[in-house]
Amino acid sequence: MPTEQGRQPTLDSVAPRFLVKDMEQALAFYTRLGFVATYHDEGFAIIKRDGIALQFNVSDSTHEPPKEGCRV
Repeated sequence: MPTEQGRQPTLDSVAPRFLVKDMEQALAFYTRLGFVATYHDEGFAIIKRDGIALQFNVSDSTHEPPKEGCRV
């Protein structure tokens, strides 16, 4: 939506949340890509790199993800 000056607002971050079957495997993979865990508990983690944040939730693969989610 344009502002009064006709410019678009700037988006400076995004933090998608991914459902993962194995948290440790997901964290190990993204650590190799240069991400650093900034929060990690049993079923949830946040990792960051270069201003990008990703969030992970552990999810049982036998259930379909919610309509707004995806499984990787």
